[in-house]
Amino acid sequence: MNMAAGGSSEEPGDLAVGHHDPNRDGFTLQGLEASASLRANDHIQGFAAFNLSWGTDEEEWTDEWEEYFGKLTKLPGNLELRGGKLLNRFGSRNAVHQHGWTLVDQNLVNARFLGEDGLATEGGDITWYLPTPFVTALTVSYGDAPSHEHGHGHGEEEEHHDEDEEEEHHADAEEILFEDDFVSANLLIQVNQDDFNQFAFGGSLASGDNGLGDETLIAAANFGYTWRVNGLEPGGRQLSVKTEVMVRDYDAGEHGHEDEHEEEEEEHEEGPGGDSEFGITAEVIHSDGEALDVGVRFGFVEGIDELEIEEPPAVDRVGHVLSEAV
Repeated sequence: MNMAAGGSSEEPGDLAVGHHDPNRDGFTLQGLEASASLRANDHIQGFAAFNLSWGTDEEEWTDEWEEYFGKLTKLPGNLELRGGKLLNRFGSRNAVHQHGWTLVDQNLVNARFLGEDGLATEGGDITWYLPTPFVTALTVSYGDAPSHEHGHGHGEEEEHHDEDEEEEHHADAEEILFEDDFVSANLLIQVNQDDFNQFAFGGSLASGDNGLGDETLIAAANFGYTWRVNGLEPGGRQLSVKTEVMVRDYDAGEHGHEDEHEEEEEEHEEGPGGDSEFGITAEVIHSDGEALDVGVRFGFVEGIDELEIEEPPAVDRVGHVLSEAV
């Protein structure tokens, strides 16, 4: 169970960029997660995770199956196959569930470029572990982008997507995300210089249909460094540094929204011709090895003028996390 309590001089909902972010003054249940893992034998495995959360000013319950997949491992050629609903192996953070976050909320770049729930595929992927002296894994996935609707415990449908201009802009921003088929690729390289110093490098690429009737392309590169005073042994102080840059380019074909006003529909059909956006995130986390992690994170994204997606404040979050050593 993950929760947050507090307040802000700004509207908390405006600061929340991810589905599990604290989004109200007072108490937010970010996630009550139940998961199941299958280990039938050395080759047949499976995993499922269900998340229940509570928050917003309307005090709503939302639920979601975050992942459910079967996996074939240790196949000839060092291959691994997965099928189901998958959090894509994309960048350094996308496949991390909310209970594994180092800070209390989603980082700005991932939420903006990959969606408030991250990048997920209803389909399958294949991973090839290359025969190198260090860990090298290449993953390619293909499938459909799942819908981003969450179940509401109150059973009430939200019917205010076109109430005002701000929400129209939000809808346009969501339409840059993948819709229907898309493909992604991710390369991970992990090098242990020695028992105490580990370096990680990664590159990712995703391309597919968007909600504007054309194509979105996302490219990312990441770097990470971890130092542990006990090396590969458990416990002890550690320092982790991660940074990632991401670029998103989209094209927009003719598209429209069902609207009572024909003029508004025609305006949407003209649509923006396309644009690109750059983002960067960096974080430093220090652990004393017992019960306290202290971290700081910086995030920046450009914004897209044509869709009136504003550039947010450069500083994404500054915070700390209390945790118990496992």
